[in-house]
Amino acid sequence: MRRIKAAATGISIAWLTLSILACMTDAPDGECEVGSEGCECTAGDGCDPGLQCVMDVCQEPCDGGSCARDAGTRRDSGRPSSGTCTGTVDACWQGCISSGTTTAACRASCDLGDAYGCYALCVDNGDDAGTCRSLCGASGAIAELGCAETCAARGVATATCKSLCGLTSDCGEVGCAGVCLRQGDDVVSCKNVCGFTTARGREACHAVCSERGESPATCSAICG
Repeated sequence: MRRIKAAATGISIAWLTLSILACMTDAPDGECEVGSEGCECTAGDGCDPGLQCVMDVCQEPCDGGSCARDAGTRRDSGRPSSGTCTGTVDACWQGCISSGTTTAACRASCDLGDAYGCYALCVDNGDDAGTCRSLCGASGAIAELGCAETCAARGVATATCKSLCGLTSDCGEVGCAGVCLRQGDDVVSCKNVCGFTTARGREACHAVCSERGESPATCSAICG
């Protein structure tokens, strides 16, 4: 597994904002152990001591709305993407990331698959979101997630990102929540743009709401 870090100063990708801005931690190299930092929470939303479960990822606690985290930026090549909102980067795309190959050149030589590897390379190369969308496409939940991660890395407004990427699937809605957090959107605005009509989307909405310091009752009223 390898966490991709954006070239832009101050943006590291742990949710690029999902705070990307301040409380990001890299997932450990090698096997990602359930419950450990940067990895999936247990079935009961549990984590190792000192960590908390945010959007299905174990992270260090942060204060109020000062930072946010998300599962979206974990790139766990050992975990099937069909069961989670966690993209994978296959060997061909990983090779391009390691060698610094341009996204266009890699697109010509690697199988696109679910497009997540393409978006991961885009982020690593510092490509703008529009270029990434043109090269990688956005058909499917994991592609929508990758596209949203690129928006978050590039500071694209949430509504613009939804128009660009679609973000209508469950993982797309998770990605949309990450863009909301990166942009500092309040939870009502975030809900209006992202929709959060799926179960995962509603969970993401509650995570945004919690990061904004709202009460559980308020979050339930907004997110469902």
